[in-house]
Amino acid sequence: MKIKLSLIPALLAALLVFAACKPAETPSGKTDPQPTAEATAEPTAEPTAEPTAAPTAEVTPMENDGMFVSYLTDNETLDEVCAIIKGAGLNDEGFRAAAEKYLSADGMRSCLPSGWIAPEEMKESYMDCADAWTASTDDADGNCRLTALLLLKNSLEYSELRKEYGGTYMMFDLDAIENSALYSETDPLLLCSLFGEWPTVENDHAATYAKNWTDSGFNINDPAVSLISIVFADVYDELTFVGHTGVLIKTDDSLVFIEKIAFEQPYVVTKAESLEQIVDMLRARSDYQPGEGEPKPVIFENDRRIGSIG
Repeated sequence: MKIKLSLIPALLAALLVFAACKPAETPSGKTDPQPTAEATAEPTAEPTAEPTAAPTAEVTPMENDGMFVSYLTDNETLDEVCAIIKGAGLNDEGFRAAAEKYLSADGMRSCLPSGWIAPEEMKESYMDCADAWTASTDDADGNCRLTALLLLKNSLEYSELRKEYGGTYMMFDLDAIENSALYSETDPLLLCSLFGEWPTVENDHAATYAKNWTDSGFNINDPAVSLISIVFADVYDELTFVGHTGVLIKTDDSLVFIEKIAFEQPYVVTKAESLEQIVDMLRARSDYQPGEGEPKPVIFENDRRIGSIG
């Protein structure tokens, strides 16, 4: 059964009450962890080493030590980013189709700045973007996890997936696979094996995520491409899950981080000069901050811990 995204907030609210207030990325773009009695111990973060460089498409040079971001609302910038994606051997055609579908919603481009801008110039209205999408189509929209798998089509390797998935955290992702042609080729068990919730081992959500990556044999076949994931702990049900993710590409000139903020929310592409800048950007977002007494969300590059939030 197709779930109308405009009805998701009410459905999700009911689900959260029923499921003991599980934290999850919602269609409004929020990750809403709940307070806990005490936080788990926080290991020292590893150095933020950068992925190995590989020849890719040309990137517009960055000025000084700054970062630049884009919502891909103009054709020139979308063409540039798709060239970068293609140069890295990723699925540029699938990404372009998804981005163009999203931006074709009536009024969507007027909600968002065009071109490359400084991070402090970022300006979007979550409600306006969601309203533009739902007013223009009945199709299910994608989110960060579906976008990452769309980009990594034929590039993400693995040795073993879950035999089945009986959880609830991926319910809206699975609905989009079922009800959008853009994501119809996404393997539901791959999605749930990489991002779905797992029982937390020894009260350590970071170690649980890293173990799942290793046990499943996940690997990206280009050293210049990696998956950046924010891993959360649900301390009520003792579960670990990925609340946000995106794909990082290293070019000859910069690091390019590609993400979709959430269901019905924009695509954002960030150019940076270091992995530390990407980590700091994610740390600064209010949506990912832990509540009082909660374990800190942990940021991974593939299976390597590169930082934490809060």
